[in-house]
Amino acid sequence: MEKVRRLYLRLRYDAYLNFVLGVLTAGLIQIVSQDMWQQHGLLGFTGVALAVLAIFVAYRVALYGIQMLLPPQTYPVGAAPAKRKGVILVLGGGSRQTGEEAIRHHQARLEHLWCIVTDRTEEIAHHLETVAIPARTHLVDIENYLDVAQCDDAVQRAIQQAHAMGLPPAELICDITGGTTSMTAGAIKACLPAGIATEMVAARYDDESLKALKPIAVIELELLPPHA
Repeated sequence: MEKVRRLYLRLRYDAYLNFVLGVLTAGLIQIVSQDMWQQHGLLGFTGVALAVLAIFVAYRVALYGIQMLLPPQTYPVGAAPAKRKGVILVLGGGSRQTGEEAIRHHQARLEHLWCIVTDRTEEIAHHLETVAIPARTHLVDIENYLDVAQCDDAVQRAIQQAHAMGLPPAELICDITGGTTSMTAGAIKACLPAGIATEMVAARYDDESLKALKPIAVIELELLPPHA
């Protein structure tokens, strides 16, 4: 099946192969269409056009058939974190889906959700608030999403609020899937000394564009030392 998968990817995404096939096909169509036009006029040209359309449809059907023959692709992921009462979400532009996935994972025990937001992600936080119900949602703002210190301070404030509410570090986890690199660095900087676990939401990616298509699992990140 691996050879079949490689053939499918080659036929669909290999730019050089598709270019060569395209040039050869275009040249053949030109020769045949000119010949048919000279011999049969418009009727002959129409026949060539229909034949080209049929070949294109057959090619797409063949690709679809190969894809259907392939077994579902598996995605190796790490261990899922234990469900927590408190989750800190670092939000980015794509956090609507990944945030929902993180909330669903912890929802059976979730009591408090902290969203680290900028002016660009506040709307996403309000959406996630509806998903997290009946858990309470708390928004923690940062002004400069490129400032590691501000991001560090925001996560520390969330941790302090959780502590004041009686949530120990073992009941907290910080999801660092969203946000900028600076926000991620700040979140890790805040979590490590406080003994707060971290997680991310893994996603399935498109083979061609490498863009994330859909979240598939929540993974705990082993950033803390074993004795923490």
